[in-house]
Amino acid sequence: MSEVNETVETVETQETETPTLTQEAVQQMIANAMAEKDKELDRVRNEYGKKLKSKEQEFQSIKMANMTEAEKQAQELEDARNALTEKERLLLERENKLFAVDALNKAELPQTFLEFVTSDSEEVTTEKINTLKTTFDAEVQKAVDDAFKAKGRNPGKGTGGTVTAADFEKMTYQEQADLYKKDPELYAKLSTGN
Repeated sequence: MSEVNETVETVETQETETPTLTQEAVQQMIANAMAEKDKELDRVRNEYGKKLKSKEQEFQSIKMANMTEAEKQAQELEDARNALTEKERLLLERENKLFAVDALNKAELPQTFLEFVTSDSEEVTTEKINTLKTTFDAEVQKAVDDAFKAKGRNPGKGTGGTVTAADFEKMTYQEQADLYKKDPELYAKLSTGN
């Protein structure tokens, strides 16, 4: 009977000691399973892509075998035109991308915006870059202003440039008081005449 009790205790202990999985472990297991499925999908896609290409070539060869000499020449001409059209499209795409790179450099914007501004024409690309620059600069200025405000400074309320002693003497009392609020160091320097 004691053997049965020991066996029951051992079984109960084994059942309660099942490992618990952390969220990271579960996420890793899911990521691994997804990676395996992606590999399998790529393998199948490549396999069927090769089969499709093979069948297309076979179809073209049968089609060409059943054509007259004039039809073959017409088909070859059509194929050459299609190839030329594709090369022209790729060349235009490349030229537009190079134009966009140059325009981004002139606008002093990062190249990471390239895919967002490249288009089929230079005019549209230029328009997109101008819009992006305006928006980007405004957002950067807003972030800078917010950072200054967080530090207790009031951006945009500067003197607008350097104030000379002659300028200071021409200021009204209110303007001098405003200068004192905005830039106490400059006010002290100008009010003592140094």
